[in-house]
Amino acid sequence: MPNHLISVPTTLRPTTEQARRLSDIVQQANHLHLTLRRWLRLRAAGVVLTLRAALDQVAAGQPLPDVHDRCELQLPAAALDEVRALTVADLPQIWGLLSPATVRAICHSNAKRLENRRTGRAAELLPLRPLNAVPMDASVQPLDEFHILLDGLRTPIVADVWMLPADLMDALLIAADEQTRQARQYVTDTCERVIRGEPSALTALYADASKIGERLLRSATRQIDQTRPHRADYVQLRVVTEPAGGQVHQLVWTVRVPYGHRPLASIDDTIGVDLGVRNLATLADDSSDWHVPRQTTTWDLPAPDPDDSHQLLIHALARRAVFERHRADLELTLQQILSYRRAHLEELDYDGMRDHGRVPWAGEAMQLSGASSLTGWVQMLKDVTGTRVRMVDPAGTSSRCPHCHRPCRRISPFVVTTCPVHGDMDADVVGARMIRKG
Repeated sequence: MPNHLISVPTTLRPTTEQARRLSDIVQQANHLHLTLRRWLRLRAAGVVLTLRAALDQVAAGQPLPDVHDRCELQLPAAALDEVRALTVADLPQIWGLLSPATVRAICHSNAKRLENRRTGRAAELLPLRPLNAVPMDASVQPLDEFHILLDGLRTPIVADVWMLPADLMDALLIAADEQTRQARQYVTDTCERVIRGEPSALTALYADASKIGERLLRSATRQIDQTRPHRADYVQLRVVTEPAGGQVHQLVWTVRVPYGHRPLASIDDTIGVDLGVRNLATLADDSSDWHVPRQTTTWDLPAPDPDDSHQLLIHALARRAVFERHRADLELTLQQILSYRRAHLEELDYDGMRDHGRVPWAGEAMQLSGASSLTGWVQMLKDVTGTRVRMVDPAGTSSRCPHCHRPCRRISPFVVTTCPVHGDMDADVVGARMIRKG
């Protein structure tokens, strides 16, 4: 049976300067992507202009002429050949932050979409939409549980590699260990050349020092095992909004999960999952319900100085310490949910929590404990087990009785729901049962 390819996100915690560089990379990648699209529109409209000339023109501050969305296009095959042949060495300096891997991926995706269809309206054939995510691929690598390395940045970026199910975190750390072994072998081979009378070999090693230096300081104990999850070559950079409300950069790795690594869903029932602060989660199936209790009283942490990478790392260490108090319960809960053939999960409205809810700090507290990670974990692995997942709007789920559907009363501190027929019930259990009903 084939492997499953799944998307595994890692949130980055860069310094202010690193965040600025990441934003510049996203901006340059979109600029190149849209420039290629505009040039392809021109070529498909009959304008004779080489790709190199078009890139130089844009770099000089002269935008390419517009082609109307309704224009009928016929793209010559030679234009696709020019796109395929473009390399990072051909680009003017305005795209100087883009790595060879990113340029190659942008060119490949634009050429690929046009291989089987080169005629049609401009808006359909070559829409001028920005990238959903920037392909990074070989230009980014995990270093350890707390850092990633990115081409073009001299220092590692603090990252939440640790905030994953253990088997998926290991998939990234296995890749990190393999990179460490390759770096050490590279240094060993270069030193052998020096001993043989080629001291100039050090020049290339110096040029790669920022890539390999950090790796030489760590141990490499994990080996690639094709029977366990392992990393594929594809990585994307995107911008997302966290539960606490801030926008952050996030890497999305592609991981191969071998068939059979996790058992297929076998319970022919629907499980409802209510997420919260008092309990990380409350689950209910047809016959039972149970809580996953919170293990700490920590709701938030002081913010670190965004210009200080050491403070960012200490902040990550503290967040992981809180998270690890809940990891065993989260991993078990994940396994339980994925054993059901159908799962209804609470679709959390973090904006509503912050702006209108009684507990505006709840999103941050749930992120810190790992409660908000549970939904993402299930979504990552649902295709591996065959669990069908449905996201359910929780509005009103704790204010109606799951047995008779009559309106119920909730009084502060909102831990009990009172039905006029069935009496007092745990509010989280009521929520899980109503979410289960969808």
